[in-house]
Amino acid sequence: MRSKRIWTLAAALCTALSVAPGAWAQSDAAKIAAARQIGFEGVKDYQAARYTEASDKLERAYALVKAPTLGLWSGRALLKLGKYVAAAERFLETTRLPIPETNQANHKKAQQEAGEERTQLLPKIPSLQVNVTGAPASEVELSMDGVAIDGALIGIARPVDPGTRRVVARWKGQEQTKDVQLAEAAKETINLEFDPDAVGAAPVPPPAPTETPAQAPAQSSASNASSSSAALDSGTSGSNNTLAYVALGVGGAGLLAGGITGVLALGKKSDLDKNDACFDGACGPEAHDDVDSLNQMRLISTIGFAIGAVGAGAGVVLLLTGDKETKAARRTELFVGPASLRVQGSF
Repeated sequence: MRSKRIWTLAAALCTALSVAPGAWAQSDAAKIAAARQIGFEGVKDYQAARYTEASDKLERAYALVKAPTLGLWSGRALLKLGKYVAAAERFLETTRLPIPETNQANHKKAQQEAGEERTQLLPKIPSLQVNVTGAPASEVELSMDGVAIDGALIGIARPVDPGTRRVVARWKGQEQTKDVQLAEAAKETINLEFDPDAVGAAPVPPPAPTETPAQAPAQSSASNASSSSAALDSGTSGSNNTLAYVALGVGGAGLLAGGITGVLALGKKSDLDKNDACFDGACGPEAHDDVDSLNQMRLISTIGFAIGAVGAGAGVVLLLTGDKETKAARRTELFVGPASLRVQGSF
């Protein structure tokens, strides 16, 4: 029975488009013929439950000729695809189309059925209301299933197609996403919350580690003297021990230099004693260079032994006192000159 009704309506569709009526007087005859053929094929696809193909063909035919019969069938195909909102709008548009002067009965019948089917459809269309808090509605970018929604619809229930709908809202770098399942006739509300305090907030970097600059020995020099001084401030036994080892090293070097030059001086003295130019501790002019060399060796040896003794003594003192004063601030200075070594400071 239903199949017979479908073919009857299909035949009526072809008949309605078989003559170019007065309302379509400006239309091209080839366009009307194409719409009739495409529409008929769309009805055949609809009967075979090929609703995607049927909707595509009926939409093309309706775009060519705005006839009530084509509007009715295209609305039905949209409904089969789950496009409730688009189908309801197509049925409404069909009821408002002008009636051609010919085949008026078929077109009027199509308009009547479009109105009835729309009335039956409207209660089945779900509604969805999207509320937004924390951000001005006019600044929020809203979309559903990837299609932009006017911000004026925020907070307003609007008709939507049934099924799973994904709602995305964006505002100043923040994004809220919610999926909602809508059954026929359902009325749903979702709330999307933004954090206004998070806008423009930059992450606070961790405090940079503070580094205590290492203390270095102070150095000074004078243009009229070749002496140098090394100073070290310390509050721990480790730093005082370092200075002790330095003093011991200087002392050892002084003792070594004094010993070597002393041995050379003794050899030089033995040579002068055997020299015929020297007699009873006095030497003639021809031996003065050897005498000067001996005197220099004696002086260097004496200075070396003196520096060695002072350095070694200072090193020993620092080692003995370093562990006893770990909590007291100390300043120790080591002075090395051409003919002296001196250590001063608080121990």
